[in-house]
Amino acid sequence: MEDLTGRKFTNLTAISRIGNYKRWLCKCDCGNNVIALERNLLKGRQKSCGCLNGNLNGTTHGLSYTRLHKIWDGMKYRCNNQTSKMYPHYGGRGINICPEWNNSFMAFYDWATNNGYAEDLSIDRIDVNGDYEPSNCRWVNHTIQMNNTTTTLRYLFNGKEMSLSDIAREIGMDRATLYARVRIHGYSIEDAASFPVGGIPHEKSNNSHYKKITWNGKTLILKQWADELGMNPSTLHSRIFRRHWSIDKAFTEPVRAREAV
Repeated sequence: MEDLTGRKFTNLTAISRIGNYKRWLCKCDCGNNVIALERNLLKGRQKSCGCLNGNLNGTTHGLSYTRLHKIWDGMKYRCNNQTSKMYPHYGGRGINICPEWNNSFMAFYDWATNNGYAEDLSIDRIDVNGDYEPSNCRWVNHTIQMNNTTTTLRYLFNGKEMSLSDIAREIGMDRATLYARVRIHGYSIEDAASFPVGGIPHEKSNNSHYKKITWNGKTLILKQWADELGMNPSTLHSRIFRRHWSIDKAFTEPVRAREAV
């Protein structure tokens, strides 16, 4: 591939190569930027942005198949298209794309290539509740992006504010397991992190020993209540789920000798 930087092709001046592709960002004498195929420049097939033919919109950028264009398409799809499954998380909650990017891929392309875009990075909004616009976007790796989403929970754990992913790594637990315990089962981060793997049943389980019970403004599972009350879990379970006592009576009635057996 030849280095065409600075070379003049009628009205076009080659500015920079587009990635590893044989395409060049060119500046037209009329002031417009345009993407041109290298072979078209060298063979004289493309001489301007289209202005020589009176057609300012006649030349396409030639980048529709690139990863950066797919990122732009995806951004518009989830923000503008109500049929997108991701729309409720983006356009549906007021996340917009600035008019400059929304109306022009080349405007987005210019910003991306001048602000750190690389093939292994993804676009990330610094403020997850803010719009897609130059002042609120950056290019980051997968780890940083996953720690900057509306679904990333942060908890005070061992004296540090951490995401679920960070906590899972620290305690050696699969993130999906920790997530299910906190978001599906409703356990505190301390309890979720302390139970051995396999110690909490699947969310669809009907195991009453793991039913959450609220008393005096506090919510625990049956076993935790039994520990706190100094009672055998089986006794507490029998009172509530077999004999159908009220929670208040089950928790406060003195344990009889036959129950303690």
